[in-house]
Amino acid sequence: MESLPIRAADGPLASLADRASVWVNLDPSERKRRVAAASRDCDEEVLVDLTLAWSELRSSARGGLSVHTARAYAKGVRDVIRFAAESANPLLRPRDCASWGSLYVRTLAEGGASASTVQVRLTAARHLYSALRWAGASDADPFQEVSAPKDLTEPMDKRREYSSEELECLLRQAGTRETVAVLLGAHAGLRIGEAAQLEWGDTDLGARTIRVRDGKGGKERLVTASRSLCEALERHAQGAPENAERVLGLKTRGLRSAFERLCKKAEVDYRGFHALRHSAGHRVFAQLNDLGNVAEHLGHSSLNTARRYAKRSDALRQAVEDW
Repeated sequence: MESLPIRAADGPLASLADRASVWVNLDPSERKRRVAAASRDCDEEVLVDLTLAWSELRSSARGGLSVHTARAYAKGVRDVIRFAAESANPLLRPRDCASWGSLYVRTLAEGGASASTVQVRLTAARHLYSALRWAGASDADPFQEVSAPKDLTEPMDKRREYSSEELECLLRQAGTRETVAVLLGAHAGLRIGEAAQLEWGDTDLGARTIRVRDGKGGKERLVTASRSLCEALERHAQGAPENAERVLGLKTRGLRSAFERLCKKAEVDYRGFHALRHSAGHRVFAQLNDLGNVAEHLGHSSLNTARRYAKRSDALRQAVEDW
């Protein structure tokens, strides 16, 4: 899994595991001193560093925190630090602690943040205060009894997939690499990070399969590749550099920007790369009318859970191969 470089309290860039090791190996009194000073000065970098180190230590994922999760937590920690500064409330011992925590969440919701964003920020805030308590710098727990507002949006309303007509428009305007990117999402159901990290060694065009080695939560899965995706990969491979490892040769941010440009060129409403994955899920369900096959294709369950659908795999494979 890709490492997230962050500025450490001691200066150099390091992976999350390295940073966690630094914090763990500090003398407890020195750790407390550093954290107390950073909290007093509202030093976002040190407190983000501490929180991510604490979260990394307690992560149950095989590869630790994902880059996406780490960035989301970092943003949330910075946000709550700034909220404390703006409300002139000491970070280590907020006045009217529980009410202050509730006010923070309410301010986010009333500011237009989505329910999912509020939930992520709340989780980040909880991790910050867990890290502060771990460092011995505070005993406050302002978010212990705080809940995020309920999300009243129907789940199906969130899955705004690209229609078949929109996908056709995208593919008409797409170059060789862009075609592969679109089909990795819309047919194979890969997340944007999975598509960006996909290596040529993980593709088996003869067997029409793609191996996702580091999916969400560090899970691995084998995905059926459609005929059109295999053909696109073959065309793309012909023009790829001989020593290329990654199929798309783009990082996540670059892939997102490239797809956004393609949507603009094709005059398709940009709804994010993830909506391509929803297109894959909707198409599998429409064709097979079976949520088990959707879960297997998209990797929604663990590998053990996916084995429950082994008897369905032939039908799933045949359906996807003919796209």
